[in-house]
Amino acid sequence: MSCSMIATAQLPLNHANVKAVDVVSINSRIWFTDKDGFRVVYQGWDTPLYLVSLDDDVQLRYVAVCLRLAGLARQHEIAAAFGHSVESQQRWERRYEAEGLEGLRRKKGSGRPFKVTVTAQACIRKWFQEGETNCEIARRLGVREGSVRNALKRMGLHRPKAETSSLPFVESAAETNDTAETPTDDVLIEELEPAREEPAADPPTRSRDPLDRTLDRFCARLGVLDDAAPIFADAERLPRAGIFLIVPLLVQSGILETFTRLYCSIGPAFYGLRTTVVCLVMLALLRIKRPENLKEHSPEDLGRLLGLDRAPEVKTLRRKLDVLAGRGKGLDLMRALAENRIRDHDEAIAVLYVDGHVKEYHGQANVSKGYVTRRRLAAPAVTDTWVNDVNGDPVFVVTSELNAGLTRTLEPVLSDIRQLVGAERQITAVFDRGGWSTKLFHRLDESGFDIITYRKGHDPRIPRGQFEERTLVEGGIEYTYCLHDRPRVRAGKTGKRKGQGREYVWMRQVTLLCEDDHQIPVITTRKDLPAEQVLHLMFSRWRQENFFKYMREEFALDALLEYGAEPVTEQTDRPNPEIRKIDKKLRAKRAALADVERAIGQEIQANEESKRRSVRGFKIANAALRQEAEQCEKKVAQLEARKARLPKRVPTSDIESLKKDRKMIANAIKMSAYQMESDLVRMLAEDYARCDEEGRTLLHAAFQSCGDIEVKDGELRVTLVPQSSPHRTRAVAKLCEKLNAMAVTFPGTDLRLSLAVAEPVKMS
Repeated sequence: MSCSMIATAQLPLNHANVKAVDVVSINSRIWFTDKDGFRVVYQGWDTPLYLVSLDDDVQLRYVAVCLRLAGLARQHEIAAAFGHSVESQQRWERRYEAEGLEGLRRKKGSGRPFKVTVTAQACIRKWFQEGETNCEIARRLGVREGSVRNALKRMGLHRPKAETSSLPFVESAAETNDTAETPTDDVLIEELEPAREEPAADPPTRSRDPLDRTLDRFCARLGVLDDAAPIFADAERLPRAGIFLIVPLLVQSGILETFTRLYCSIGPAFYGLRTTVVCLVMLALLRIKRPENLKEHSPEDLGRLLGLDRAPEVKTLRRKLDVLAGRGKGLDLMRALAENRIRDHDEAIAVLYVDGHVKEYHGQANVSKGYVTRRRLAAPAVTDTWVNDVNGDPVFVVTSELNAGLTRTLEPVLSDIRQLVGAERQITAVFDRGGWSTKLFHRLDESGFDIITYRKGHDPRIPRGQFEERTLVEGGIEYTYCLHDRPRVRAGKTGKRKGQGREYVWMRQVTLLCEDDHQIPVITTRKDLPAEQVLHLMFSRWRQENFFKYMREEFALDALLEYGAEPVTEQTDRPNPEIRKIDKKLRAKRAALADVERAIGQEIQANEESKRRSVRGFKIANAALRQEAEQCEKKVAQLEARKARLPKRVPTSDIESLKKDRKMIANAIKMSAYQMESDLVRMLAEDYARCDEEGRTLLHAAFQSCGDIEVKDGELRVTLVPQSSPHRTRAVAKLCEKLNAMAVTFPGTDLRLSLAVAEPVKMS
């Protein structure tokens, strides 16, 4: 009999003969009663839901699954009322979703006895030495007591006779269990699979030895541990202990909360979400640029920095990134981190630098081409559009599918920024000539954005006598510019026709006169800024270029982290490649026509016959060249007509794009690591005179420094070795004092972080 929604008239009983003792409550809304060999499930008091025979195990399981999937009851409520375990409830739901009703039938057991794994044997040995009973060990592992006893025999571990002889009934019962029928696969799975939804009654970590986390790893394998809690041990001269300098800023940045909010968990696992994020940030700042580089470092030493017995290996870290990328939330992560950055550094967002970074691709996928400036050629590539604040620190990055130019990506990127900063905030976008489009300028101006960029195209020279010198002091440095300021110039057309609104784009132009008499025109919509400030903001765009160079060298920004490609979205189009081919032929034919016309001119000067004042003489002298010129003109006309018939943009059915979710997660981690490093540089500036030139170099050396770790009085005390010179040591010591004032605890623990630098050893 199949269970279904039923009417009251079909019931084998009525409400009048249902006694209170016959009612089993599932929750405040759902209850059932068993009578006359049937189970009837009700919602409320008078709404029957399911009728099923008590002899039909498959349909009883089906009812349990339906109650859960319909959201009428929780797993532990159904399990308690129906008399099975939460683990069985979860297993039935998984099998039903995968196989339907057939998945709810009991599978025939394989007949093979349960084998205790090597990891479980290590746990058994440890608990045996601690004096735990066989039953307690079996309960912890979720196996039969006989399996534990057999494992002890194989390992040669025996309990004292006094202990065994005092429990003859237990021993005989155990012997009886050994002769019983081998449990089926269903029973074994039910014993080993834990509840996922219910909170674990055990503590988040079970290991007590910081250098041996075997038990935690086994618990993670059983599914009862989502993330191993850090346990630190005292250590002397631990390599790279200086990386603890970044922990206060890592906690303050909110990156852990952002990952938790978006991804919740990647467990059950020993290396859970928190551990993975902390590990990736630390590895980036230690210049371990790719997961494959972990093979060159000691996993035990790196693990001590995380409060673990060893750091994750290459395959583990790559698998964690695959799990995160499979959620498809890379863009949401980038936006959430940008929102955190804007909230914490609101004053630096008034001016944003926008530029594209092209990463060359050497694989087999058919990706679109991009212009690689460093090599001055077009090659298969991937283009990222980066947004940096006025200090050059990254704020936001997006990847375009088809290497779209800045004129196509600038507007949507700034729209995302507008959603993050609010509609009332004034934002000035600074970019290079790649974003030149007066139609785009007009749209951005109407959207409330100001712009500063170089002028593109021919511009009449300004007489030298009209320039004047202006001085600007910024960050304690004096800048002198010889400039000319024109408050209103016509930059181009808006794209609108006459009578539809403003036809031309009018902007302000500030022109710089260089020492070699070269003039650099800069245009802007900002009327309130001094002219020298406009030039300074434009030329400070090199902070973003320096950021790209630094990220390529120090953080492996161009490294390929994920292989494979995927088709681009159907709505995406691209410039017609056939037009490019025709343009190439047109340039060649027009150049050939120009050469022929030049040759005709030279022939006129040299040929006596062509000097006659008659058309006949001119034609006789230049007949061959004129025929060649006519052929070139005819070919040019044919190519232009062919070009006019072609569509300007075509679908991208033959183009692929590289998988980018994993790359976006890696970029988000590296971007956050760079931001934390930048914040440390600014904190260091007050106590280190050459911070602008050597600040990051000093921090890099400090991160690699050895140090002593001591856990005492609820503190994680890290004492770093002195730096290479006294003034560098003093600067790092002052930095430690500022970080200690933030009073943060190491993620996943209650240990307050305390940083210090050891006193230099004085030479006698």
